[in-house]
Amino acid sequence: MFSFIFGFIINEVMYDPLGNESSAGLYNEAVEIYNPSDTTVCLTGWILKDRYDADNIIPFPDSAVLGSCPTCIISTCLPPFGFGVILDRDYTNPSSPNPTPYSFPSGTVLMSVNDAQLGNGLSQNDTLYLINPYGDTVDMVGPFPTTGDGISAERKSPNIKIFFPSRSPTGNTLGFGNSISCPYEFSISLDNILNFGDSLRVVYNIKNNGTETATFKVSLVINGSKDETISSVLQPESLYSFTKTFRFTQYGTNDMGITLDTTDCDTSDNSIYFQYTYGQPTLIINELTYKGIEWLELYNVSEWKMHLRNFKICDLSTCSNGIFLDVEPGGFLVVSGDTNFKNLFPEADYLHLSNFPRFNDSGDDILLKSENFTVDSLHYSSSFGGGYNKSLERVSPYISTNEPSNWGTTQDPKGGTPGRINSLSYGSISSGISLPKKVYKKGEKIVLSFGYEFKVNELRVKIYDDLGRLVKEQTFKPNSTKGQIAIDTDDLWRGFYFLVVDVKGEKSTKVKIPFALKPF
Repeated sequence: MFSFIFGFIINEVMYDPLGNESSAGLYNEAVEIYNPSDTTVCLTGWILKDRYDADNIIPFPDSAVLGSCPTCIISTCLPPFGFGVILDRDYTNPSSPNPTPYSFPSGTVLMSVNDAQLGNGLSQNDTLYLINPYGDTVDMVGPFPTTGDGISAERKSPNIKIFFPSRSPTGNTLGFGNSISCPYEFSISLDNILNFGDSLRVVYNIKNNGTETATFKVSLVINGSKDETISSVLQPESLYSFTKTFRFTQYGTNDMGITLDTTDCDTSDNSIYFQYTYGQPTLIINELTYKGIEWLELYNVSEWKMHLRNFKICDLSTCSNGIFLDVEPGGFLVVSGDTNFKNLFPEADYLHLSNFPRFNDSGDDILLKSENFTVDSLHYSSSFGGGYNKSLERVSPYISTNEPSNWGTTQDPKGGTPGRINSLSYGSISSGISLPKKVYKKGEKIVLSFGYEFKVNELRVKIYDDLGRLVKEQTFKPNSTKGQIAIDTDDLWRGFYFLVVDVKGEKSTKVKIPFALKPF
């Protein structure tokens, strides 16, 4: 049974020093003690103990340690709010493969123990005790998190007995304030997203990773306009879960964001962005080369800037590292895992991704993923087109990604159009109804573009031959202000035709366009 007395605390533990455990790793184990009081206290007669061994704390026995830190102090007396480091007594051993590796700040008190090791040798699963001369346990900590070779375990704060791996570039903060200690540190993360057609239910978490109770404010934004603001108070190491339902009235890409407005030591995790397409595509798979130097192009079809946060390119077995950047409206993003990409397309910008999946020559599944969402996916086969260093291009962003006739081999002499409009593209959408050309091959899909200021609920397409006979009729329900539809011509003969389109929505109109089919 232990009684705990407020006073010194075990603040940092280097249980896995850099190097082999039987040599440098053994010599360089260390424990940092912090004096949180306003009084100088000496540790003479105090004990550092693990589960197997108890050692008396003494001043560091070798003054050679001051060679690497001449302004350090060999003592057991810690000044108010000061740090002391208990080192293995062989820390200065010249036979060590890595002697005196730590850089202590001026005024650090250097100590050791009256034994060959700290306790029975420090380990991740240790429990360490700091015991005063009266037998009172002043502090007890452990076990510790997995840190990695040469990285210490740091305490969150004097009042929070939780340890985390050091964030310091040196792997430790022995003699300094801990790198993981911050009074105000909040983070925000997505927990779940559920799609209900005209609405999206988002569950997100706010966590107080700091050492102080603090107030935070969350702002929710949709398409650039603030939708809601929430304020609350969180205790240290506590989490608050929120549910928000976004409802959509604007067809197309809806850009949403959740941002924290609070005092914070680290603001890199204070915002999240995500998108939802209501009635139109957003970020699509637009072009790829699956044989030779492999690469993939994404195209932002939407009218909004796309904030990519940890987007990944995947096949059925591998996902790339995350993508963290913005893609402008109408902009392209080319990604590849092959550094030879620039040899093939020196003028094209691209993002090199680690763990980029390898595309199979005969066919594969490619997924564009954002957290648990699949933003777009393509199941292609070699019959779609493409070849050795010849890209497979998408014809229209508005026709299904997995429609075989919506893909074909690039016509560009360079073997692809990374970062540019595809050579097979039907171009941008103008106002009204339009066809990209007047003559088609029999069996070729007719891609009809439409663009209006009002939402188009229905497009009723009728095709008449040159004798005025109705030979084909199709109805499409795009529920969008603009887009493209594909009309089959497999069941039509060669000859001249008229395309009559009834546009129905908030307004109605009718358009008549002539076209012709040739045999090949």
